[in-house]
Amino acid sequence: FGHSKRGNNNAYCQDNATTWLNWSDADLDLCTFVAQLLQARRARQALQARTWWQGEGSPGGLQARWTTPEGQALSDADWNQGRLRALALHLHLPHPAPDAGTGAADCLLLLNAAREPRVFQLPAGDWLRHIDSSRGAGADHRLGPTETLPAGCLWLVSTRPLFKV
Repeated sequence: FGHSKRGNNNAYCQDNATTWLNWSDADLDLCTFVAQLLQARRARQALQARTWWQGEGSPGGLQARWTTPEGQALSDADWNQGRLRALALHLHLPHPAPDAGTGAADCLLLLNAAREPRVFQLPAGDWLRHIDSSRGAGADHRLGPTETLPAGCLWLVSTRPLFKV
């Protein structure tokens, strides 16, 4: 909604302009974006994990693989160095529910917290971008084998359509 309460983190007991919502000033773009994030989460089993993610190749539930923008698995050294400002998280369901349909798609979160754009090498396969925090969401966009993420941006991509074009 975009209501900051002017930084007051203890506003629950205030019945004044600090907590009143001014619906005419609502950030409609933000509301739409959050609604699309919720839609994406409901539509993808990989984004609804109720158990810990397992490492790649582990038997059982959701598997997670953290990589550098170049597609290399993150090492302990990568996690501990402060300069790494971009990474990817590949979520894979090795055994989706029988009725999962398009919800069983692999998901990929691409994160670029750097001050400059970063090129990402995507895993093999056909990937569709659903969410781009720099633009919003609303239509699936087919991606190539490499993509450039703007600075300070997050993308949600998956292997199956999510939004209607």
